[in-house]
Amino acid sequence: MKYLMMILVVASNGALAGQYYECKDAQGKKLFSQMPCPSQYVDEEVKVFKDEGSSMAGEASREEAPLRRDYAQELSDSNNSIRLNRQIERSEKKLEMLRQSYERDTSKLKVDAMEISGVNARNRAQQVIDQINARETKYIAERKKEAEALEAAKKALKELKN
Repeated sequence: MKYLMMILVVASNGALAGQYYECKDAQGKKLFSQMPCPSQYVDEEVKVFKDEGSSMAGEASREEAPLRRDYAQELSDSNNSIRLNRQIERSEKKLEMLRQSYERDTSKLKVDAMEISGVNARNRAQQVIDQINARETKYIAERKKEAEALEAAKKALKELKN
C-alpha cells in the first residue's frame, strides 16, 4: 500500500500539464483561452503549462503561489469575457430573429384580415385580430426576457473589464 501511494504521488506530477492560447488584440490586451483565439485577435501563441513540482509534496515555493493565483484569475477572467461576448452575440441575434418573425407573421395576418369578406366577415376578421394581439403579447414577453438577458450580460462584461 505504501508503494502504491508513492507511485500515485509521482504519477500525479504530470497531471497538472496542459495547453492554452495566449491571444493579443490590436490594443495589446491579452486573452487566455483553452481554444484557439477568436478572429478579432491579431496575435496567437500556443503555450504549454506543466507543473514541475508537486504541491502536495510542498515543493512549490511561496513566491510562486501568488503568481499562479494571479495567472489563474487572469485566465478565468479571459474565459468569462469570451463566454459573455458569445452570450451577447446570441442574444442580439435572437432579438433580431424575434423581430423578423413577428413582422412576417403579423403582416401576413393583417393582409388576411383585410381580405376577409362574405357572411360572418366581421367575426372571422375579429378572430384574426385576436391572433395578431396574442402574437404581439407573446413577442413582447419574449423580447423583454431576451433584452434583460442581453443587458445582464453587457453589465457583467463591463464589470469584468473594470
